[in-house]
Amino acid sequence: MQKASDDTLWGRLALGIKRNPLVVAASVRLLEQQCRSVRSFAFVASTGRSGTTTLARLFEGISSCVACHEPYPAMKSDFATDSVDDISLQKKRFEKVKRIHVLRAASGLDFYLETNHQFVKNFADPALAYFGDRMRVIHLRRDPISVASSFYAIGSVPGKTELGSRYLIDPHRSDNVLPIGDVLDSDPRFADDLYRCLWYWYEMEARIVQLRENYADLAMIHLVTDDLNRPEKISELLRFLDLDHLADEILPRVGLRTNQKKDEKQRSIEREQACQMDRQLQELLSSRFDSRYIQSLPENIGS
Repeated sequence: MQKASDDTLWGRLALGIKRNPLVVAASVRLLEQQCRSVRSFAFVASTGRSGTTTLARLFEGISSCVACHEPYPAMKSDFATDSVDDISLQKKRFEKVKRIHVLRAASGLDFYLETNHQFVKNFADPALAYFGDRMRVIHLRRDPISVASSFYAIGSVPGKTELGSRYLIDPHRSDNVLPIGDVLDSDPRFADDLYRCLWYWYEMEARIVQLRENYADLAMIHLVTDDLNRPEKISELLRFLDLDHLADEILPRVGLRTNQKKDEKQRSIEREQACQMDRQLQELLSSRFDSRYIQSLPENIGS
């Protein structure tokens, strides 16, 4: 019993030393020196279920690169609806933990890529402030119906299921660009869970529009999921990332599909019905919000 107590005490002391501001600052300075060769730190602006794993796999095993899909810490939400507390916590978590893991992974390399749909939701601002002009953002989109149907199928519903609450966006967050929590809660026409999943797609795209407005000089490239199957689009991506010299290693990998989550799918919805619901939601959003935030894609793009 005493040993377990001692182990806990020493563990707390070790963690306290590790997170001491002076120790953290010294570690960051050392890692920054080791990352002087990094050409760019790239993050993906995406809803998820859009090919993020496929994108990371394109760079997997390249000796001068590191590509991580949702690495620790994933920066998922601790507060579902209290956005003020969540934003404050995520900023501290980025400074004390996240950036150290990124720098450690990128040390001595040319390129760091993280495909994590928490980026736009939870840590874009501190990452942009820290990485500065070496920051690159890859805006990766799949059509809203395919994305929403995929989340719906695996039981990840915003503001309702555990997966949806931790990884997606709660409709009642005070920082939402397209707040329609009142409708999703009380209007029987929008009671189906798919509406929440569709709304999440539009909310994420609206946040990406805001990101571009807030950071006018941000280096951002726009891709749809199908572009990951097109060598000419991947060549364009490599130029954007200043990695043309890797074309011979990367291009032969184009076209491989991953992370379809077939074992996790619990339910499905007919595509025609989903399209009808998407149109109904678009009408609601268009009646309430500035048109520049209602971003959409043709139904056959990126599916």
